[in-house]
Amino acid sequence: MISRQDYQDKTKWKYERPSLAVDSVLLRYHEEELQVLLLRRTARFDGDDQAGKLALVGGFQPNGLALEDNLIQKIFEKTGFQLKASQFEQLATFSEPEQDSQLWVVSVAFLAYLQVGQKQAVPTNLTDELVWVNLWLNQRGKLQLEANGQVLLKEYLAFDHFHILQTALLRIKGRLSYQPTVLSILPAKNTMSAYRKFYACFWPGYKMMNSTDFWRKHKRFFTKTDQKVKTSKRQAALFTWQID
Repeated sequence: MISRQDYQDKTKWKYERPSLAVDSVLLRYHEEELQVLLLRRTARFDGDDQAGKLALVGGFQPNGLALEDNLIQKIFEKTGFQLKASQFEQLATFSEPEQDSQLWVVSVAFLAYLQVGQKQAVPTNLTDELVWVNLWLNQRGKLQLEANGQVLLKEYLAFDHFHILQTALLRIKGRLSYQPTVLSILPAKNTMSAYRKFYACFWPGYKMMNSTDFWRKHKRFFTKTDQKVKTSKRQAALFTWQID
């Protein structure tokens, strides 16, 4: 049997090694719209086929740094938002070789939840334009994107980032009935009608459901307070949310 060193020397360059990257699906809920923060890429080199496309906030992974720590640093440098590790959830690993025409990149993607009123500093490494994009799932569970009144097709996004966004929203949709951690991007209190409208970003059927039926379906995650707010029709009770 060969020694450990001989084995390492023998296999060191035998297999191609991909580059490792981290990406964030950085979400907020603003003016009754679910939004993701994207970057409009500038050209990195002559003939860059991804220049002008919208990309998730992230970057390559250096040695000696945890994925989450690297992502926190990248987000702050590129957007000015200072997130905590508790605001992240690992989504999935994406490794399709054809996602980047220049090199093979394996990306670990994270859901990142911006809290209401979270302050934004001046980015220290802003080389790309920041763009807030509205997103939702249609009745068939297909991702829809819109920015400034313009529908964004899959081709508008860089690399495999459309697929990552689709995966993110389907993951959130699948957990709404048992672990809706996405509620953390909402205010601490809201009406049941407002919660129902938020859930409709992930399944349009909630738009047609009345608030009473919605409450019965998801009441384990909401607690009624003694406070009310005036709506266009009547006084509506405020509810807090909690995640088991």
